[in-house]
Amino acid sequence: MFYGKLSTWTDAELLKAPLTERSEMLLGLRPYPKKVKKEEPKKEEAKGGMMHASGDFKDELMRTAKEICAPGKGILAADESTGTIGKRFDGISVENNHANRQAYRELLFTAPGIEQYISGVIMYDETVKDTTVDKSKKFPELLRSRGIHCGIKVDTGL
Repeated sequence: MFYGKLSTWTDAELLKAPLTERSEMLLGLRPYPKKVKKEEPKKEEAKGGMMHASGDFKDELMRTAKEICAPGKGILAADESTGTIGKRFDGISVENNHANRQAYRELLFTAPGIEQYISGVIMYDETVKDTTVDKSKKFPELLRSRGIHCGIKVDTGL
């Protein structure tokens, strides 16, 4: 697991650095712009947890960060829970069932030229495990085939 140092910065200091430099700073490839007070590691981290990315993982992480932050591209938040997407469907009189959620997400992920504008998609647990309507590809596989990175929402809400 990678532990960044964002908690030692103020928002204003962080926003002053260009995006690519911020990624490099988090990976330890570039020094921070000013010296910060070092925090004591938590017990769990100090015992055996990895504090920084290294080796091949570091290279992969840098490459992924640069691809996600590509100029002119953004991240699609397709992480609506079953309840939240149901509220969206209510507004257009569509029943909130798995088949409709699956078809809606497939419509988003197969939009012509989406890879020109989207570099990453944040997904809900159901979406990560789901496939296209014809069951030929899982959604993450479909997106990766178009050069789009996939992530998963890890919180469960309040």
